[in-house]
Amino acid sequence: MVDWTKKSIVPRNGLLAWHQYEMAASGHDIIYDYSGNTRIVQSTGGNSPVLQANVLNGQPGWYFDGSVNPLIYNGSILWKHIFILASHEDAAFNLNRGLLSGPTSGDALVSNSSGDTFFNLSYGSPFQYRKNGVAFAENNQKAPMNNQAAVIELTHTAGIPMDGIQIGQQRTLDSGARDWKGWFFDDLIYDVIQPELGVINAYRYFAMRYWVWQQNADGLYVFPFIPNKTTAVEIDQENYLSEPYDGDPKALTRGVFKGQYQLPFLLREQEEFLAAKAFHAQHYRLGKFVYRDYRYYPYKEVKCRFASPIREQGSDVTYRFNYSFEIVEVD
Repeated sequence: MVDWTKKSIVPRNGLLAWHQYEMAASGHDIIYDYSGNTRIVQSTGGNSPVLQANVLNGQPGWYFDGSVNPLIYNGSILWKHIFILASHEDAAFNLNRGLLSGPTSGDALVSNSSGDTFFNLSYGSPFQYRKNGVAFAENNQKAPMNNQAAVIELTHTAGIPMDGIQIGQQRTLDSGARDWKGWFFDDLIYDVIQPELGVINAYRYFAMRYWVWQQNADGLYVFPFIPNKTTAVEIDQENYLSEPYDGDPKALTRGVFKGQYQLPFLLREQEEFLAAKAFHAQHYRLGKFVYRDYRYYPYKEVKCRFASPIREQGSDVTYRFNYSFEIVEVD
């Protein structure tokens, strides 16, 4: 299994805690902290969430059935930026369920008793909530439902104090009615607001490991990697060859597009190559997606689709890959 503790792609500046699976270290009742701060979360008294293998892109996850003990770290923190990968099992909440809070004080993610949103904790304008990169108002924080895992991103410029870290319950009060029901996979908790590059790298990590893609406000998936180079070519019609029944090649026009880009990726990690290949497989031919051009600030979003198969070169020795493809910009 890939040793994800050594992935330098994860932003380290201000990292308070990083809870994720590592072979021979994680279990049903304990998740170690890979931030270096030893903020281990674990359950006490048995009745722990169940650690299951091969849940999301071959990666394990902890399943909370709605009645198990939470995973707790006792020790105060002040968080300003959180990424947490999780999902609720059902299409709607039937109770107030807690995904992340302090053991006795400090709430971050607590569900409403019905619907598909987290509770409005009234933190106000310094607080922002995103699901897979899409911002939602505090009174409409869409949760990841129906076992569809998503990256939940929370920011608060002043910081929110919690008396510890508790995964899978809203505090200890009313515990039986506020247990999480669904999956927890991973979290990154920071005491600083990550800059844009830090956010990009966090989503690159989730894409590489779990194949969970960021989205934009229109619901299109965002290709998660920054290319080495982009080249715009002249506007044209896309043509390709088919072979009719009579055996004579015939050029067919696919459609008009605004521009074309070649995206080469040089000396990238094998995990990135695999994630890019999976993204390509989901969108090649008809699937539209968004390419974010970071040569501009703020970045520009280009609605596009793949125009060529993925091309690859790689090494099974170095596990670093070159790959490239073309995209065309569409309306």
